[in-house]
Amino acid sequence: MRRFRPIVVGVLSTLLLSACVVIKRDPGKPVEVFFPGFSESKTSPQAQNEAYRLALEGDDLARFQTLVQQGLGANVVMPDGNPAVQYGMQQGARQIVTWLLQHPQLDVQQKNMEGDTAVMQASAQGELAWVTALAKRGGDLNPATGWTPLHYAAGNGHLSVVEYLLSRQVRLDAFSPNRTTPLMTAARANSLEVVRVLVARGAKGDLENEAGFSALSYAQR
Repeated sequence: MRRFRPIVVGVLSTLLLSACVVIKRDPGKPVEVFFPGFSESKTSPQAQNEAYRLALEGDDLARFQTLVQQGLGANVVMPDGNPAVQYGMQQGARQIVTWLLQHPQLDVQQKNMEGDTAVMQASAQGELAWVTALAKRGGDLNPATGWTPLHYAAGNGHLSVVEYLLSRQVRLDAFSPNRTTPLMTAARANSLEVVRVLVARGAKGDLENEAGFSALSYAQR
């Protein structure tokens, strides 16, 4: 009987190989392998992550929605350490970001490797609609410690976001980890309109950070 074993093995191998279908429709999408009797596609986590990245960079909403439903969810972290929503903001993926901001599973407090949340990223980019959408979902506009959305909006000259944050009663002279205030970031960036608004609201120009600079000294540099 042993002499028949190689024949049996060969036949089984042929049958198994013929039962496997590999689909490569798009070089930018992960390889999908299907077996009869199984409905789920088999993809590696790396392939799924790469598919997320390509969808975000191309603002391919239909593809991204499919990946969220079948893959790693709405809070997947990209290789650079950014959650998908923050990566999408950086890539200008407006359709995907708008959709994610309404997704029930989105973690609005999720941080990237630098400790920034989505509302901080949106503030840095001056995207008022994103900031307000995140605020409605509980995004923290006024962190007790560290950098704040106001720091980022002020430092990038985004007056409309600054005014919105001030209307929400955020701390005017919040200290970053190195004791930099939003007014300092605005003065350092030469954002004169933002400086005027912050000073008019009572921001202190004589406070100094750990480097020994005040808002006034930044403005004079």
